[in-house]
Amino acid sequence: MKPQQAARLRKVRALKLVEPAHEKEVLAAADDARLRAFADRYYKWLEVTHYSDVTITGKQWYLEKFFEWCELRSVERLDEVTPGIIEGYQKHIFNYRTKLGKPLSITSQRGMLLNIRVFFEWLIRKRFSTNNPASVLDLPRPSFKLPKSVFSISEIEKLLSQIDVEEPLGLRDRTIIEVLYSSGVRRKELRGLKVRDIDCERGLVRVMGKGRRERIVPIGARAVEWVKRYKEESRPHLAAGRTDPDFLFITHHGKQISLDQLSKIARTLILAANITKGGACHAFRHSFATHLLDNDTDLRFIQAMLGHQNIESTKIYTHVALKKLKEVHTAKHPTAAEMPEVKQPKPRRKKA
Repeated sequence: MKPQQAARLRKVRALKLVEPAHEKEVLAAADDARLRAFADRYYKWLEVTHYSDVTITGKQWYLEKFFEWCELRSVERLDEVTPGIIEGYQKHIFNYRTKLGKPLSITSQRGMLLNIRVFFEWLIRKRFSTNNPASVLDLPRPSFKLPKSVFSISEIEKLLSQIDVEEPLGLRDRTIIEVLYSSGVRRKELRGLKVRDIDCERGLVRVMGKGRRERIVPIGARAVEWVKRYKEESRPHLAAGRTDPDFLFITHHGKQISLDQLSKIARTLILAANITKGGACHAFRHSFATHLLDNDTDLRFIQAMLGHQNIESTKIYTHVALKKLKEVHTAKHPTAAEMPEVKQPKPRRKKA
């Protein structure tokens, strides 16, 4: 029996609130008020409402950090969590330093706090509580970061042209890059593609995105031709004599390709093309969106293709699509056009 349970039992006995035969029932009811007991109900609700395993695991990780911090301060029950406790935890993660002595990123801090707020809002909504101590939370403002790498069209063509497509793995790698750049899908989305997910006749790809949200995105004719060739020439060779996993992109062992392998393929090809920009798979997604915006594509269409729930996530590309801005500046600004050469005055001769 835990110390807090023993203390509650002594209190129950001292006040003679119940008969001894019912003491266990009282303790069981008290235990139901533990934070972790409510968290278990929350996780079950997430599962029943079809949240993905990845999402549930992420929420559990964030909440467990909070519960561990609370338990070190003898806070285990729901009614023991006060606004002061919540604010104390926010200060804790703000001042926390990693093993390398670095603070947590704003994204990590927001994730930890946001999941606490959502959990307590769920408790209110399900009428497990009438008090929301997390209402005092002011989430840190997210930092604004531009995409690190956007490749030019010539850089992408240079990268693609160097791949040896006569080899099964080379043909696979060429197809991977073509699909990444033509559709703008995420690395994880590409990995999850099944053979049946690409409709070569209509030039469409069925993608399972974040939060199990499915979307259909177009894919260019050139990428479609590479997919066809890969399926006919390379994939049967890679899957020969092995259990076919039905995933589109597979290893030389016939298994579903991993996320790390995809990153390694992309990064290796970038370096081989002598491209000095950073990034790997996601850089092709950035390039996809930026090049569409450069060619006057409506932001809403780009949002739909990228699978962004919030248009604000897509607007970041307006800051990197500089081609049109430069064209407007050159055409309209009086000093932007090429200026005639200015003759330098001849130096004066020194008097003897």
